[in-house]
Amino acid sequence: MADIAHKAGLQKSSLFHHFPTKDQLYREVLDGVLHEVTTTVAAAITTPVGGFLERLDASSMAAARSLGEDSSRARLIMRELLNEDGDQHHVESVVMVIDATCQFLEEGVEAGAWPRQDFKQVVLTMAGIHCFYFAVPNITRRVNGGDPFTTDAVEHRVQAVRLQVRHMLAI
Repeated sequence: MADIAHKAGLQKSSLFHHFPTKDQLYREVLDGVLHEVTTTVAAAITTPVGGFLERLDASSMAAARSLGEDSSRARLIMRELLNEDGDQHHVESVVMVIDATCQFLEEGVEAGAWPRQDFKQVVLTMAGIHCFYFAVPNITRRVNGGDPFTTDAVEHRVQAVRLQVRHMLAI
């Protein structure tokens, strides 16, 4: 906590005033991270601008960019979601976006944008595609030979994910 207070430019006592425990600080940080990622994705699929394919691309690109902006985001999300004793509020935040994405994909079927599939499986796979790359930078660096968080690497990943999602939906 002393290191965190120092980096934030606060006295340790001031940090403890706002966050009495490390767990409370962790939950607040994770809330912010999840809010950023989930609202970005939800906004892309619920915005009535463009057709289904454009909104699909926008949601994939928004998720990849949001996770690629901050090297800790994907790791924090994965850490929490892998924790069986994790905060159910955080799990519910992710499940809400998964449900909204499944609904969006179902609406796309009705509009003829893509064929019907088991969208729950597709969306869970999409979540893995988005998170894993950024959650394991030590592996990504070895496989790609560079820092996955540079602007060029993130944009390369954004386009790769966009195409992967299209292929999963047989578009």
